[in-house]
Amino acid sequence: MKKFFFMAAIAATALSANAQDVTYYIIGSNVNGHDWSLAQEDCKFEAKGDGIFEWNGEFLGTGFKINDGTWGGPNFGAGEVTELTIGEPFSYINDGGSGNIGFEDCTGVNNPKVVLDVENSTITVTGEKVGAYEYFFTGDFNEWALNDDNKMEEVDGILTIKNVTLPEAGEFKIASTGWAKQYGNNASDEEEPIEISPEVLTTTLGEVGGEGGACTFTLVAGEYDVTFDMDTYEITFAPAGSGVAAIAAENVEAVYYNLQGVKVANPVKGIYVKVAGKKATKVVVAE
Repeated sequence: MKKFFFMAAIAATALSANAQDVTYYIIGSNVNGHDWSLAQEDCKFEAKGDGIFEWNGEFLGTGFKINDGTWGGPNFGAGEVTELTIGEPFSYINDGGSGNIGFEDCTGVNNPKVVLDVENSTITVTGEKVGAYEYFFTGDFNEWALNDDNKMEEVDGILTIKNVTLPEAGEFKIASTGWAKQYGNNASDEEEPIEISPEVLTTTLGEVGGEGGACTFTLVAGEYDVTFDMDTYEITFAPAGSGVAAIAAENVEAVYYNLQGVKVANPVKGIYVKVAGKKATKVVVAE
C-alpha cells in the first residue's frame, strides 16, 4: 500500500512538472482582436514560477479557453460551471470536451490580467468589466453565425426572434455573445434526443457547452417566430405572424407602480400603472 501511494505521488509530481514546462496561450472569441486563432504571440502566458502563469492583454471577450497552441494538448475550459466571476478564482477542467469559459455579468474585460495556476487548476481574471450579454438563435441554416440578423430580443427573461427563414431540416442552438452560454440538446444517450417537428413545436432545452448539444428540427420550410423562456428553458416555434411570440412576451409577471413611480408589491384601492414586458397600461383597483 505504501508503495502504491509512493508511486502515485511520483506520477503526480511528474504531471505537475510537465504542466509547468508547457507554453500556454489564451484563445477565444475575442482575445486582443483574435477570433479563436491558435498560438498568437500576444496571447502567450509568461511563466512566473511555482505553477503560476500570467497574461496581460488589451481585451478579453467572454467565451475563451487556454491551451498549448494546439488542439491536441492541454485544453483548459469550463466543466459543469461555465461562468467566471471577475476577480475570483475559477476552477477549470483539462478535457478535450471542455466548454468555453464565460463571464458572469459582462461580455468583455478591458486591460485584462489572467492568472493561470496549474497547481490548483484555477484561472483568475481581473480588469475593467464592459458589455452586456446578447442572445442569438443560430444553426446550420445560417452557418452558426452570431450577428444582428439572428439576435433575439429580451423582455423580462423571454427571448424572441421573428420571421426566421428555416429550411425543411437542420440544427439549432440558443447562444450568447462569444458562445459563453449555450442552450440546446443535453439529453443523455439513453434519452430521446430533443427535436422540433410539425407535431411537436414546443420543447425544453438544457444548458450545453463546447461543440456539441445542437438540437435538430424537421419543419415545413418557411418563416417562423421563435421564443425562449430563460427561466424554464422552454422553446416554442410558431408560424410567423401567428401571434404566439407576442403572447409569450406579454405573459411575464406584471409589475405595478403608483402615480409617483414607486413600485407597489400588492396594489390596493387606487390608480396604478401596470407593466408587463414592454406593455404599460393604466389600471384602477377598486378594492
